[in-house]
Amino acid sequence: MSQILLKRQTASRMIVIGNSLMVVGVFGIVLTLYTQSLFVLILTTAFIGLGHGPSYAGSLIPINHVSPNDKRANNISCFMR
Repeated sequence: MSQILLKRQTASRMIVIGNSLMVVGVFGIVLTLYTQSLFVLILTTAFIGLGHGPSYAGSLIPINHVSPNDKRANNISCFMR
């Protein structure tokens, strides 16, 4: 969902937004361990999930631009491993 909302952003901005959301999620995990709250855990999971999409998509865009057309599939499959 976050990839759809951020599709008009530049690749670097998508990476920054995605990583920021994941950092908030990591702090949420620490808060979850401290409070032992199910609500905080669910909220943390949402932040990490929303951050992963833009980070992944934003980092894949430059790879697509520099890859030759006949090697693009190979580079993307290596990126996904």
